[in-house]
Amino acid sequence: MKRLQYKAIQGNTLALFRLGNMYKEGIGVEQNDSQAVSLYTKAAEQGDPNAQVNLGLMYDHGRGVDQNYKQAIYWYQKSAEQGNDAAQRNLGLIYNYGRGVAQDYQKALYWNIKSANQGNANTQVSLGVMYEYGRGTAQDYKQATYWYQKSADQNNATAQSNLGNMYKRGKGAEQDFQQALIWYKKAAQQGNAASQYNLGEMHEQGEGVEVDEKQALIWYHKSAVQGNTDAQIKMGIFSLKDTSVPKYLETSYMWFYIAKLNGTDTQKALGIMETQMTQEQIIKAESDGKACLASNYVKCD
Repeated sequence: MKRLQYKAIQGNTLALFRLGNMYKEGIGVEQNDSQAVSLYTKAAEQGDPNAQVNLGLMYDHGRGVDQNYKQAIYWYQKSAEQGNDAAQRNLGLIYNYGRGVAQDYQKALYWNIKSANQGNANTQVSLGVMYEYGRGTAQDYKQATYWYQKSADQNNATAQSNLGNMYKRGKGAEQDFQQALIWYKKAAQQGNAASQYNLGEMHEQGEGVEVDEKQALIWYHKSAVQGNTDAQIKMGIFSLKDTSVPKYLETSYMWFYIAKLNGTDTQKALGIMETQMTQEQIIKAESDGKACLASNYVKCD
């Protein structure tokens, strides 16, 4: 540590960058964003691309300095022009969402391509999305599938989920439920809520597998407790069908109510169920729903 500090005082670029990281993360020193910015700035001004992208991040998110998108872009650009794939990705995000600049999908595409070609898995999935929806370029499902595959092969869960969608819908690739299942499972096992829902749907509808409502319910539940409102509605529907379970009405109402609290209009379903429930049952189900959310989906059963 003392040796690193000594080198940083002497102006050693790598030492300045490493010490900046230590202050940013609080490793071996008390966490201090302002000190990290100071050290990154010294290294960035010496042309270090890693310090430049990190300094850009500090300005981008307002850590240790006032949030300043222009400064973030300035440092990302410096780093990106030296071939730093993370800086290229961040510039792509800046232009994609129009943070501090006019939204410009073509510039976003330009920087995403540069980053993706260096193997950045997160950028590859972003590039796939741009091709899938025709942002900054003509809509091209084959290119979307190509980039999702590149990212999915690096175990990116979002890309695996999106690739599953392409196979399920037959976009950019021949429709193939078996391939869809393979990629959904890979993503679902990493906790991807969308893929968990899609696996539930495929088991419910018998797409690529035998109809299996028990397996469908397992996947819907995994997705629901991650906040997926479509899965929460499915939990409400499945709970309502299983009349052999005590308090099935309350459980069903609870899931529809949770989806409502999460911003989905389920009032029609709730209204129908209320005609079959006592006021006491409704109050209990609503209380259980609030408790489920308050516990971050730990106390939902």
